[in-house]
Amino acid sequence: GSSSTMEQLPWDPFREVPDISDRNSCNSCIKWSIKILKIVFILLLATLVLGCLTSSKVSLLFITASMNPFFKFRETHGHAYSWKNATYSTCGVPSCMTQQEKPNNNVRWIWSLHMAMCVPYVVCCLKSLWKVTFKMKAAPKGSTVLWVLLVESLHTCGLFMFAFLGLPRLDAFRGILTMCALGFVPSLLRACRPGLKTGKTERGLDILSAVIQIGGIIAWLVKRAIDYWPIAIGMVLISVVWWENFIDRYQEDIFKFKKSWFDRITIRLENHKRDIQKAHVKLNIYVSLWKLIFSTALLLAFFGTEYFPWGVGWDALFDAKNFDADDDDDLDMDYDWLILFAAQAAPGLLCKYFFTMAVRAAIQIPAITIPMVLSTPVALAVSIWACYDCSNTWQLNAEDRLFWNCFSGHEGLTDVLIYRWGVIALLFWLAELWTTRYLWYPKVERLAKTERIFTHPFYCSLTLGQSLAFNRRRNDEEFELLGNKKVKRKANDLEHRHPDDMNLDETKVNVKPPSKMNPMIYCCATMWHETEDEMVQILKSCFRLDKDQHARRMAKDVFRVKVKDYYEFEIHILFDDAFEPHLEGDTNFEVNQFVKQFCRVIQDAGLAVHNVRLASMYVPEKVETPYGGQLKYTFPGGNKMIVHLKDKLKIRHRKRWSQVMYMYYLLGEKLWARKDINSKSKQVEAENTFILALDGDVDFRPEAVRLLLDLMNRDLSVAAACGRIHPIGSGPMVWYQKFEYAIGHWLSKSTEHVLGCVLCSPGCFSLFRGSALMDDNVMKTYTRRPTEAIHYVQYDQGEDRWLCTLLLQAGYKVEYSAASDALTYCPVGFGEFFNQRRRWTPSTFANILDLLSTAGATAKKNQNISTIYMIYQISLFVSSVLGPATIFLLIVNSLTIALTIHPAGSLMIVLIPMTLFIIICLVAKPDVQIAMASVLSTLMAIVQVVVLVGIMRQVAGDGLCHPNTMLLIFMVGTFIIAALLHPQECTIIFHGFIYYLAIPTMYLLLIIYSICNLNVVSWGTREVPKTELEKENERKIEEKNQQEKIKSSNILTELGGSLGIQEAKDGIPINCGTLCRCLCCVKDGLSDEARQMKDMQVELEVIGKTLQVMTGQNRAGEVAETAFSLKSGRNDSQENSEEESGDEDAEDGDSVASSVSWIQDKDLGRGECKELHYDEEVFWKDLIAKYLFPLAADKIEQDRAAMQLKELRNKSVFSFILINVLLITLMETVSMSIESEESLGIRWNCTDPITHDIKEVELDPVAIMFILVFGIIVGIQFFCMFGHRLMTWLQIVSNTTI
Repeated sequence: GSSSTMEQLPWDPFREVPDISDRNSCNSCIKWSIKILKIVFILLLATLVLGCLTSSKVSLLFITASMNPFFKFRETHGHAYSWKNATYSTCGVPSCMTQQEKPNNNVRWIWSLHMAMCVPYVVCCLKSLWKVTFKMKAAPKGSTVLWVLLVESLHTCGLFMFAFLGLPRLDAFRGILTMCALGFVPSLLRACRPGLKTGKTERGLDILSAVIQIGGIIAWLVKRAIDYWPIAIGMVLISVVWWENFIDRYQEDIFKFKKSWFDRITIRLENHKRDIQKAHVKLNIYVSLWKLIFSTALLLAFFGTEYFPWGVGWDALFDAKNFDADDDDDLDMDYDWLILFAAQAAPGLLCKYFFTMAVRAAIQIPAITIPMVLSTPVALAVSIWACYDCSNTWQLNAEDRLFWNCFSGHEGLTDVLIYRWGVIALLFWLAELWTTRYLWYPKVERLAKTERIFTHPFYCSLTLGQSLAFNRRRNDEEFELLGNKKVKRKANDLEHRHPDDMNLDETKVNVKPPSKMNPMIYCCATMWHETEDEMVQILKSCFRLDKDQHARRMAKDVFRVKVKDYYEFEIHILFDDAFEPHLEGDTNFEVNQFVKQFCRVIQDAGLAVHNVRLASMYVPEKVETPYGGQLKYTFPGGNKMIVHLKDKLKIRHRKRWSQVMYMYYLLGEKLWARKDINSKSKQVEAENTFILALDGDVDFRPEAVRLLLDLMNRDLSVAAACGRIHPIGSGPMVWYQKFEYAIGHWLSKSTEHVLGCVLCSPGCFSLFRGSALMDDNVMKTYTRRPTEAIHYVQYDQGEDRWLCTLLLQAGYKVEYSAASDALTYCPVGFGEFFNQRRRWTPSTFANILDLLSTAGATAKKNQNISTIYMIYQISLFVSSVLGPATIFLLIVNSLTIALTIHPAGSLMIVLIPMTLFIIICLVAKPDVQIAMASVLSTLMAIVQVVVLVGIMRQVAGDGLCHPNTMLLIFMVGTFIIAALLHPQECTIIFHGFIYYLAIPTMYLLLIIYSICNLNVVSWGTREVPKTELEKENERKIEEKNQQEKIKSSNILTELGGSLGIQEAKDGIPINCGTLCRCLCCVKDGLSDEARQMKDMQVELEVIGKTLQVMTGQNRAGEVAETAFSLKSGRNDSQENSEEESGDEDAEDGDSVASSVSWIQDKDLGRGECKELHYDEEVFWKDLIAKYLFPLAADKIEQDRAAMQLKELRNKSVFSFILINVLLITLMETVSMSIESEESLGIRWNCTDPITHDIKEVELDPVAIMFILVFGIIVGIQFFCMFGHRLMTWLQIVSNTTI
């Protein structure tokens, strides 16, 4: 019957197709909706960018025309006006333009332009302060600061000359085209030092572009140097700030013995560029503040004196009358200058943000490049239309006739466009387009960080288009991802060192991984006692991943298509306790039912994905290994799946040790132990090697993996990335967990991602970077055995959280992608759920305490974690610890209001069952505790309905202006808005009522249950009863341990006899437990020798315990050695008997297949039996001997650990109860004093926004503090959720093809 399940017989073609629904599949309607939304998003973004760029140019020319000190009039047809020896002839401008002349008219426009210029500095300063506050950043060097301040000062001077002194002299047409000639330094650098791949034609055009830019500057000097010199000098100085983007990496020529002056300058600038990159955040703060001060000083120096032609005087700058356009004495301020300030400053803010969004969403060309190209022609068209339109469309101020400086000295529009400035404008525009041609070839990865997009942190609001174009990073591949350690010695030296002496610090290189290196993903799943549906779920995910990768490989290799998201992958599934119970040394045993079930359902999973049964899945290769065995499958796409069958008698079991097993195998043996590449290549390969940690019941799609890869590719400091976990199942417990998971991801994880780092990347679906795991104090530390009570809680109860804690402490970052969806089965039963959270809750507390205890060192080492972020985590931790007291008081107060009973009565109603539950959790068995918790949960759910009535009554009585009511509305509103921002999950909000009913259970009973069972370190889920054979095996192991103890007792007996101690009738017994005993004679009292003998008794007892532990460890080593000797599956006696019997058992010539019985099991398929490669066999033996040898049962060590865990439990329970009781006492005492005359409460009057009634509100200080703390926490999470949702949308757009 078993064979029929493994292969298709010719007479049995009939199928039973499994009905397995695709729970996380995105139907075609949603896919098409996303595509349509992407098109709309691109069009909207392109329109906004074009509007912002046009508005920036138009508003700038409005302002500069209004502050023109040289002519205070508008030209009219047939007339000419002169002022300050400047004569302007008649022109073709319509007669609707009227004369305007008023002294000091330009003061308010000077301030308007100055404020617009300073907005980017303020924004950059605030943004940098935010990063420094929540993420520690390196400090810049003094020389770097001086260099940057010098360059930025030149830029500020140039901007001041160009905008304040030059543009007011120009009409709108010439002003717009002159801004196209601001790329003097960029075009000059491109012409002087072309790239290595630059051809002759391209270089010639670079030179021509530079000549045109230089010609534009010279033209202004030649025409009228005395009037237009600020324009020429300003154009040069403005372009200096973009030097960083056009300095290529210096390529040294080995045949060039002497460097030219340009090479030396390039090397010096490149060094400055690297230093700026390292400390750009703090440097931005210094530069922003300096530019604010320096630009204001220039304003006061140029316009504060009347000695300059453009000066207005110090008093006039601050005279309120100059902000009024009327001639009367009324000091009412006109706000037209503020309107134009907003029209000039706001587009810069928006356009910079839109630019970043478009690059991250991989839509730069349609949304940014095309609008930037069109912005100049559109701005020119708008100015021409306005100057030749006599309607009131362009009239902003009826009294002031606010307008541009229109064209002068020409015979009409045709004369302007064709004969005078049209050709020059076209040349300037084409030169700018050629210099910024890299905008058409973006190479940056999706979701790129700002530093990868722009070379300079600032933008210039006055020259917005040119600033963004020249500031966009020209060479994306040149950008160095900093933060890794540099090589301390040559790589060649490392190749000759012993592997144990190798330090990964010495091989870290400061380079970005080359784009040609394909990511290698190892999908590693741990299995134990999963059900059939759970196994099918993960196998379907593996088949889908294989199908996706095969399609990409075919497109790449066969059709020669450039595949951007190409990757390679391999699957490793590790089965814990994969064999039926057997005795040590026994070879006649089989795999357990779960392994057979896995081999059976793999066909169902393949059928569900490929709609056909796969013949290759019937014939896995079978390999016997030092830890058990392997089953090697080949998927239809050619990818491998290796199933590792672990024998707990040969290797250590449980999930953390399985993770250690595959980490050392994949990263240590298959990567770092390679001899065909050098250490630098190993490091780069490690940065492109990823481990996808999975649980045995997870369901995901290939898109989810690629979304996690996006986060890895954008930043080398990201060590782990997790996706959105969706619990599946049915029943009230599942409904509760769906809402709980949703709130945790919507608010908590999003906030951690935005503010600093995610603290836990769940092991059910997370992607880890190989180089980060291989770093110091990560993978090596992860192999620690628990030696203290807190270790049992932190290390093995929540291994995924501990691994993330190690990564954060090592300086890496953990991120979260809300678009990467994965589904996993969650506990359905009440007891299973409580046992799961009994592991998670203490582990969470232990890891957070560990992180907080090393907050200072972690903040120094990790650039993404700051002291402020740690304060945020402390607030959450304190809120969690005090949560039971808060819920307790909420229930008591609500019962008092709802049932109109005395507060003491409601207090006793809640206090008595809580006290009883604590006692039961401390003394009763786990089953009794779970039963009691389920009964109390039911009663608490009923109480919550009463509490809801009490809350409603309190809201009705207090009104909407009461702080409690406002906090309640804010929290409920936060959940509703969060659900609306997650449209595919918004129906989860209906499970919120179940969540509300379970609040006392989860925040009161579960916390009590977890802390009171802190000493229980069993897994608690998927447990199966031990068989009689397992019990017999444990008994035999215990007997062998006793024999080891007898051996140690003989050692101690000889040690006691060597002391020369003799017995007497009366004396002091000297013993080491039951191992040795002697008697020392005394007389009337204790002699000195007797005292010495008594001290020796204590020491011998300690030595005896130590030796017992040591023998236990040696025993474990012997177990490992025995496992190695079982490679052939037989002992010496078996070998002798087989030699005598000849070759009777080797009919098929396969010695491996006949060594153990499990490998011949037909339920595993009819594949070939192969031998393990010698090098891999040696690796497994060494790994087991060093880290993974089975831990022998040691009664003394177990008793010691149990005693320490109970002591930790007792301390934790006492501290927990004490803190919460103190809070309850404080709150109740203060609240009772409110009604008295000596009330400690704070009173104020508030007006209800609906009834407009004035009510007196009184709250005690403690309540106000709690409301503020919880309100601030929820508020921070609410706003961070918005930021993370935007990033998620950009990630979805970037991965959607139209």
